[in-house]
Amino acid sequence: MTTTTLKKISQVLGLSISTVSRALKNHPDISEKTKKKVIELADTLEYEPNANAINLRTSKSNVFGLIVPQISNFFYDSFISAVEEESRLHGYTLMILQSSDDPAIEIENLKLCRQNRVMGLFVCITAATKDIHAFLRLNEFNIPVIFFDKVPAENSCNKVCVADSEAAIIAAEKIIHKKKKNVLAIFGNKNFSITKKRLEAFESVFIDKAKNIKINIANALSADEARNISKKYCQSKNKPDTIFCMRMKY
Repeated sequence: MTTTTLKKISQVLGLSISTVSRALKNHPDISEKTKKKVIELADTLEYEPNANAINLRTSKSNVFGLIVPQISNFFYDSFISAVEEESRLHGYTLMILQSSDDPAIEIENLKLCRQNRVMGLFVCITAATKDIHAFLRLNEFNIPVIFFDKVPAENSCNKVCVADSEAAIIAAEKIIHKKKKNVLAIFGNKNFSITKKRLEAFESVFIDKAKNIKINIANALSADEARNISKKYCQSKNKPDTIFCMRMKY
């Protein structure tokens, strides 16, 4: 299949390449008659602009990057669908990359985004990501970075996450209201800022309002691990009367 180029269109119509290019961009210097001829031929020959050439020339693209630890996950799948739909409605496309929760792969994905001159980046960092300097460097190229879900602790970055402390407080107060006495509280990766915030808020409520309630704290890195921890405690002599668990996404 032969690729249609500006040169081919110009040869067929007997116009210069610059005239064809400006006609396709609806330049005011080109007559409506010429624009119509160029556009009709371009449609007939299924002409498509060279996106790579445009990106190199303008140092921009109509592409957003999105990096997640795992694509096959209900939460991330829903998030990706929402971002993709919104991007498409505004004339952008979405490049989706998976880190497999590996910092090395995450950095390679970041390089791909930079090489493709993405206009912006959404990223959910891995559990082992400690240094976000490579992400913040994108600001030097006017590429905004939005961290979501699993976000860094640093305040000098854009973050989108749930009201972690507030949610934990509501859960703790509900447990106290129900007059429970033996609570198993399962939190996620202890290195995540979201886990730290939820745990701190959760424990603070009991310290302030119900010191007599026994709280057993455990951490799980997956839904299966959380399930096994629950099973272990429920089979023990000191069986909990309440289980609080952070939603496990991987």
